[in-house]
Amino acid sequence: MKIDVPSNMRNQIMYTGVVDCFRKIYKNEGIGAFYKGLTPLVIKIFPSSGVFFLAYEYTLLMLNNNRDGPE
Repeated sequence: MKIDVPSNMRNQIMYTGVVDCFRKIYKNEGIGAFYKGLTPLVIKIFPSSGVFFLAYEYTLLMLNNNRDGPE
């Protein structure tokens, strides 16, 4: 089976493997290309991690208070 590749795709950068891909990206776009999506990710994860931490600490506090029981 032969796959027909459009002519506009033949001129694009092709990679022979993962290492080749990293090398060409670094050469063409620089080190910043590997960190382009990091800022939105951190902005998304930071609040959810804070909420998780607060819920975890509150749960530990409640469990420790219940374990001691009334004296």
